[in-house]
Amino acid sequence: MKVIAAGTFKVHCLAIMDEVQSRRETVIITKRGKPVAKLTPVSSEKDEIYGFLKGKVFVLGDVVSPALTQKEWGDLARAACTARQIPRPAGKSAGHRDDVALCTKRN
Repeated sequence: MKVIAAGTFKVHCLAIMDEVQSRRETVIITKRGKPVAKLTPVSSEKDEIYGFLKGKVFVLGDVVSPALTQKEWGDLARAACTARQIPRPAGKSAGHRDDVALCTKRN
């Protein structure tokens, strides 16, 4: 590991960067004798967040279609209304598409 003063690094910055890349060696940059920065070569392998689980996670089933049918959704909403003891507004039947919105409104 090479140690270089900040002034020297400032003058020879591009040459030092080329040297770090070619030799794959880290350089410590100091200011008044104290380390302030480390110049390290970039690893050749990808360091990406995207794709890091590739081959480890598998999708089973249909991820596009709704998980519940409209009837199942209505049954679920009706059960939620019953559990909360919220009365269903007059004129709305069970299985209505606005069941969840209706259950959350206080009358």
